[in-house]
Parts: sequence; structure tokens; C-alpha cells
Amino acid sequence: MLIQVEDLHKAYQQIVQSGIGSDQIVTVLIFVPLNVDSLAASSILYELFRRDNVSNHFVPVRGYSDLKSQFESRLEGNSLPPSIIFVNCGGSISLISHYPEVFKESTAYIIDSHRPIHYENLDDRNKRIVVIDDSKSVFDEVCMLPDSELPDEESIIISGKIKVKTVVQKVCKKIDPNSEESLQLLQTTRFSDPASLQLYALASACNHTSLSTLWFSILGLTEHFLLEHIDNIRYETLFNALQNEASRLTDGKDLFTTIPIEDGDGEGEVVTPITSITVPVSRDLFIQPVNDLRCSLMRHWTLLESMQSSTFIVSRLRLWYHSGTERLNVLLVKMGIPLREAKTTYISMSSDIRETLVKRFDQWCDRFGLSGIAFPSFILKRGYAAPLTASDIVYAVRARLLVGTDFSAAFSDAFNVVRLAGSHDLFSIDVETAKSRSKQVISLGMELMNRKNASIINNGPFRIAYVYNAAERGFPVEPSSLVDLGQFLIQAFREEEESVLPMIIAATNPDQQTVTVVAVSTGLEFGEVEPSKFGELFQKAAENAEIEISMDSFDSFVCKVPTDLLLVFVDQLTLLAFKEQ
Repeated sequence: MLIQVEDLHKAYQQIVQSGIGSDQIVTVLIFVPLNVDSLAASSILYELFRRDNVSNHFVPVRGYSDLKSQFESRLEGNSLPPSIIFVNCGGSISLISHYPEVFKESTAYIIDSHRPIHYENLDDRNKRIVVIDDSKSVFDEVCMLPDSELPDEESIIISGKIKVKTVVQKVCKKIDPNSEESLQLLQTTRFSDPASLQLYALASACNHTSLSTLWFSILGLTEHFLLEHIDNIRYETLFNALQNEASRLTDGKDLFTTIPIEDGDGEGEVVTPITSITVPVSRDLFIQPVNDLRCSLMRHWTLLESMQSSTFIVSRLRLWYHSGTERLNVLLVKMGIPLREAKTTYISMSSDIRETLVKRFDQWCDRFGLSGIAFPSFILKRGYAAPLTASDIVYAVRARLLVGTDFSAAFSDAFNVVRLAGSHDLFSIDVETAKSRSKQVISLGMELMNRKNASIINNGPFRIAYVYNAAERGFPVEPSSLVDLGQFLIQAFREEEESVLPMIIAATNPDQQTVTVVAVSTGLEFGEVEPSKFGELFQKAAENAEIEISMDSFDSFVCKVPTDLLLVFVDQLTLLAFKEQ
């Protein structure tokens, strides 16, 4: 059943009411994948549940196997709650078909930015599965499909609201889930607006907005933007909406105040810049729009290190060539930044340079191919503590989620960092891990570009990079790091003036028995986002090659293939991709 985001508060009231009188200790179970948007969305839910005294339990999940084991243990222990919330997971499969016993008792609420949503989850007759639609994107797509001529029992019936001129009308759409158009829509994966923004809309409907909940939604949006899940145009639209919210919640209050300097009795003294000082005002939270730079964690190390670890800068200046390093040095000279300042920690730089960095980059970015290096974002100020940008926290949290083998502990620590409840020492460790991770991605990416003729093969419809020794060199063989590597390689090939093609990364896992395969798609121009068909192609390639692959990730563009059958899999994938062109 589909509920559009403006009616989300009604679904929330159902969740609250279903827990009243329940004999379960936990009345709401929330499944949360390991990414920033999911943690940010869960943080908003946490605040709402705490206000309304709803007994809840947040469970981190890495993939479908974790969901399955959770359901099996709760069915065995008879501990299923009345409500189960799926944050950024569960929407792409038919929940009622995969877990029929679970949803005889419980109701699922899907808040998922992955697209497409499986049609069976949207069926009006399926009251146990509730899907939240963001900005009516799901229903708009459904309305474009042809009407089904099949009987009701063989069709999917979906209700939603559309605006006709100035009137909002409720529409009932009947579709054939097996029609060519319907299958085509299901085979193309993409992302919609972040789940955290959908839940901020819920907080607004429940009159529970605050600077904290706004900050959570900002983090989710920032991750979507940095990972190229949404294009520049959509990002700017959502940024402007959140900027208006920040202005409303801060009520235009200043962060500074002017205090007269006492001199004698001070009576009748006129406050002027000479007779007064400007000091910061301590506030628990303050969110301010800011122009950020695509320089990874710039405020936490030197400008030079940040530039040398930036996918954007390294790819555009082509730092894997000696000439690229020379161009970087020339850029610093043109911007009027001495090398000694660029090698100084950000906080110790000259205040004049530090405060005019964005302006200096803007003046020279076009001449050095760095157009788009600045982007609108937000900065968080807490009392007298050093300010943090949204991208700082996104990078730090993503790094935390990779630490160690205990993913539950990593989830708990990352959850605290997102909620600003973690210690400063914990955040500092995460920043250091994030810096190390950025260096690893850039180092491996430049190495691959230096020997691209041997390591990267142009298969026609896509390029594929074979990374056989990643684990040995300490590079984390997991989807998010491989996606970062793929994005770097796509941008690097774009600067080499070669055709823009999707990039597939095939990295051998530490066990040497399997290879993690990740597909990264991109638009023709930087800032554009194209849907991906690789999830469907992975499945068909495995079927054609008669091999068994693992697609446990909630992201369909990730799979694991037996090492000895990788080349057979890639051959079939190439043939299928040619047919799709």
C-alpha cells in the first residue's frame, strides 16, 4: 500500500497506536543499513519515539541475510513487534512473498530511497505493507504505465494523489506487473530523495522540528550528493528548502554580540569599533549555510594534503602525471597561497588565506578545469567548539562504519556521532580513519591510471578494473570503498578526454575464494546522474553462465562472484550490456 509523504503522520499515528496494549516489550523494530542517510533518518525516528514514549529497537543490517536471520530468531522466540520499519532497505523485494509468516502479525513501513519499489509492496490490497512515497515520485512513475487489461487478481492496484490544475484528486491505477513497460521500470535502479528528508517531513507534521532533526536531514542530503545519488539540480532544490528551515529555526539570531569596553565610569559612552569588542555568543546549536569545497576534510589537516586526497582535484589535475603535480603547484601560486601555508594545518593558516579560500578557488577554478569545486552546504556550530561542516561528519561516519569486524559496535558509535552524542576523541579517531581511507582510494586510483592499459579493460559498454591485491595492501574490499574508487576512475577517464562509460570494479576478497563486483554509473557530464541496469544484468549474466553469485547487498549494483568463474561472468555481462545499447 502506498502512502504519500504528506500523509506520513497518519502512518506514524498507526505505529504509536499499535503499540498500545501490545504484549511485546518492543513495539517497533527498525532495520537500519550501514550508511549515513539511514543513520540520520533513524536519529529523527529516535527523537520522535522518545517524545511519544514508544518502545523501540534499532537493528543494524548489512544485507538480506541479516534480515532473514533476524526474522527467523524473532519468529522462533515469538517476539515480533506490531510494527517493523525498513529504513533504506526492503523496498526492492516483495516482503510479503519473502517473509509471509512475519507479516501475518506485523505491519511493515518502508522508507526507502532505493528505486524501484517492488510492485507487490505497493498493492492497495496488501494492508500489511506500507510504502512511503517521497514527493509522489513512485506514483508518478506508476501513472505513466499502461492500464492493465488483466483481471484484478492478476493485476497490481495502486492508489495515489495527483494534482490536476489546482485540484488534488485521488487516482486508482491498475497495472500489469509483467508487461514490458512494468518490467523495464523494475530493471532500472536509481535513488530518490534521502530517507532522512522524508522523516524530517514527518517531524514537521508532528510539530517536532528542531535544529537537531534538521541537522540529521542535512547529513542525509549531503551523503546523497557526495555519492552522486542525486544530481546537482535536485540537490540545490533540496538545499534551498533546508536553508529556509535553518533560517526559520534560528530566527535570524546572530552568533556574535558587541560589548562596550569599560573605560572609566563608561557613562554615555557611544559603542564604536574602537570602544567595543565583538565576541561569540554560546549557543547549543547553530546551523549556517556555507560554500564548501570539494577538498576532503580540509579543516582537519593541511590544505595540500586535502587537495591531494580529493577525488575532484586529483582527477581534474591528473596528479598521477608529473605535469599534474606541477599544475597543482602553479594553482597554489596563482591563488596567492605560499607552499608553507598550504603545508600548514588549516587552523594554523593565515586567517586572511583561510577566510578567502573559496573566493581564491572561484577566481581560478575555470582556468584549471575545476569548475564546480565549490558547492552550497551547511556548517554546524556548537557553543564555542570548532565548527563542523556536513561533509566532515559524512566522511567521518562512513569511515567509522568500516572500523573492525564488529559491525554492531561500529553502528552504535556511528549513531552517536550522527546524533552529536559521541565523544570528541571518538570523532577525532573517525576523522583520522577517513583521511587514511581517502588516501587509500586516491593512491590505488592513481596506480590504476598509471598502468591503465594493463589493469583497466574497455569492454565496449563499460570499463572494468581488476584489483587482485587490494586486501594485501590494506585497502578495504567492501562496497562503499569500491564505489569511491569507481567514481574516481570515471572522473579520471572523463579528464583523459575518452568516452564516458560505466565503471566496474572487481576486487578479490581476503578469502581469495570470491570477488566483489561493483558497478558505478554516471551521467555524460559531471553532476548528472543516470539510472543503472547492472542489477538486472548481474542476475542475467549469472543465469546465462550457470553460476551462483551472491547479491546480498541492498544495493543491486553489488554482487560476489566465485574467483575461478569471474571471467565467464564478465563475458556474459559484456554480451548482455551490448544488447542493451
